[in-house]
Order: sequence, then structure tokens, then C-alpha cells
Amino acid sequence: MALIGKVGEYDSSCEDLSSYEERLEQFFLANGVKTDRRVAVFLSVIGAKTYGLLKSLIMPDKPSEKTYDELITVLKKTLDS
Repeated sequence: MALIGKVGEYDSSCEDLSSYEERLEQFFLANGVKTDRRVAVFLSVIGAKTYGLLKSLIMPDKPSEKTYDELITVLKKTLDS
């Protein structure tokens, strides 16, 4: 099945995290991404820079061990403050 749309990496110079989250939610909806796969999709599309930041914020845990909502909350506290 072909995917509908493209999210791309998060780039704070182009949009805030809330806008990125809104676009990502629409991508999930359009492509039928179930809750249990959202973390995998999110971590696959956010890009190396944001992934590295996220990883450093939740150490010693791994990003894949958290829920999508937990990951977004951690990033929002750092990037939208």
C-alpha cells in the first residue's frame, strides 16, 4: 500500500513542534497508522538531530520504550519553552 503524503524531518527553523505534531497526526490518520506503530513511525521521520535530542532527554531509557504521547511531551517541554 502506498503512503499518502509525506511528513519529513522536524526542522525548528521552519515550524514549531505543535505544527509538526498536527501534520504528523494527519499523516497517521490518512495512512491508518495504529497507536502501537506511532512511536516507530515518529522515530523514523523526525530526523537525526531531533532523535539525538530526544534520546539525550530521556536517558537512560530508549525512545522506543516510551509512548508517542510521552515523547511529544518531552520534546514540547524543551522546544516550545
